[in-house]
Amino acid sequence: MFQRLFRFILLLSVLAAPVLPQEAFCRPVRLVFTGDIMVHDTQLAAAKLKGRDIWDFGYQFELARPFLKGDAVVGNLETVLAGKERRHTGYPQFNSPDSLALTLREAGFDTLLLANNHTFDRGSSGMRRTVEFLRGHGFHLAGLSVTPPLLLELDGVRVGVVNATYGVNGEHPKGRDAVRVNVIGREFLEASIRDLRMKGADCVVACLHWGDEYKTKPNETQKKQARWAFEAGADIVVGSHPHVLQPVEFRKDGRLIFWSMGNFVSGQRTLPRERTVIAAVDIELDDEGECRIRRSGVVPAAVLKVPVKGREAVNGFVIVPAGMEKARPEAEAKRAAAINKDVLNFLGLGGAPRPDGFWDVPQKD
Repeated sequence: MFQRLFRFILLLSVLAAPVLPQEAFCRPVRLVFTGDIMVHDTQLAAAKLKGRDIWDFGYQFELARPFLKGDAVVGNLETVLAGKERRHTGYPQFNSPDSLALTLREAGFDTLLLANNHTFDRGSSGMRRTVEFLRGHGFHLAGLSVTPPLLLELDGVRVGVVNATYGVNGEHPKGRDAVRVNVIGREFLEASIRDLRMKGADCVVACLHWGDEYKTKPNETQKKQARWAFEAGADIVVGSHPHVLQPVEFRKDGRLIFWSMGNFVSGQRTLPRERTVIAAVDIELDDEGECRIRRSGVVPAAVLKVPVKGREAVNGFVIVPAGMEKARPEAEAKRAAAINKDVLNFLGLGGAPRPDGFWDVPQKD
């Protein structure tokens, strides 16, 4: 008798419970993107501890860490990790210490793009070692024949990543076993995005290394290639290579494009090469299971040349996001604040940031 009464009361409680909407059971997935991660000779010297065979890049990213939090944090790695026996160098043929990758992982990065014009700065073997080292430390990779289109499982949302470049410096490696880099083309984009959709991708991001260096507006080739990507089914396009910021567009049809993210960190000096953004894109599945961009935001950041101690160089480089300026000495803080304000003006964004520190990128009417 008691058991029947208990079951009856339990049934009533279940029937009386409110029916929650679908969004109550899920949350938006956050994709974070940055621009070019570079290591010039000046950065190498500033990372090397004086008198020791150790390169410490951690100081560069300390102030950016709070913004490098998401379900996927993606950066364009514009250097290789070919090993110190092949000599660490900056421009024009990059080869960086392995500790760079460890620092990126600690800072929050989990996905790296490898298709750019510096992919083969140490040939096919240098890039193969790069891939092996990064995979060994838990990175997701895209952009090469040995890293097929990437499908990320992110809290119930499947995000596909396609990465390709306009070309490389010098010749492509030859031979049956050579690593090959993805080159931007209409057929490549169509095939890659179709493959990701067939594998279940809810959202597709096309990360394209393109455009003219130091130009703050996209050229006609970029516009054509962006159209190819969207027509093939991409939801988001993220650009790199110009080393300066280009506009951001959140279109009426719900598509989003960052024409160029600029340098996330580099030894390049003078504006506009010293300004960048960290972008956060929140996506979710609607009631019909279709992916949509819930909101997009950016936080401006200045890349400052600053004094460092105990290193082979007297000056190094730090990323100073908006809102973090007071962590630096007064003169540096003023310069960073001016650069960050310049970024907001360039992107046409105003007002105050959201509680998470990002400025909303409004969707076009």
